[in-house]
Amino acid sequence: MVQVNSKTNHVKNKEIITNPYTQKEKGKGIAVAEDLVHRGIDYLVVKESLRGKGPHYVLEDYLVKLVNTDKNRMEEVFRDLGIIE
Repeated sequence: MVQVNSKTNHVKNKEIITNPYTQKEKGKGIAVAEDLVHRGIDYLVVKESLRGKGPHYVLEDYLVKLVNTDKNRMEEVFRDLGIIE
């Protein structure tokens, strides 16, 4: 998770979080989406579209903006979004 100052676009905090739902048989994506929403995210950067999937509906309900990317490195995503480390 990355916290960005919305006025300056500078990174305030970066944290790696583990997925506590990897062992769950069904509903992993929805559980992760709900967890992220409860952590207070505003944006989620994804490489694969979530359109039509359960997590998309959860995130949409909470007005989380999905940003699609083809980048492999966080630094590249930051550059594309104008975020300054």
